[in-house]
Amino acid sequence: MASAPSSSPERACAHCHKDLEPAVKLLTCSACKSVFYCSPDDQKLDWKRHKPACLSRRHTEPYIAHIDYDRSSTDHSP
Repeated sequence: MASAPSSSPERACAHCHKDLEPAVKLLTCSACKSVFYCSPDDQKLDWKRHKPACLSRRHTEPYIAHIDYDRSSTDHSP
């Protein structure tokens, strides 16, 4: 008898850990693209936890080094 497939970590929200159906479009951290969220609110709530890992990736992966993490989310200036 086959067991039910387990959900992959890519299909779960990094903040609330809710398993999501494949049809649900997840939000991705725009800086490192390594974590996924089910809503903008969960993404904002998880930033304090995720920020150190995100900053660490900036030092190890130069293609994301240009991102300004300290800029206000309402500041849309270049």
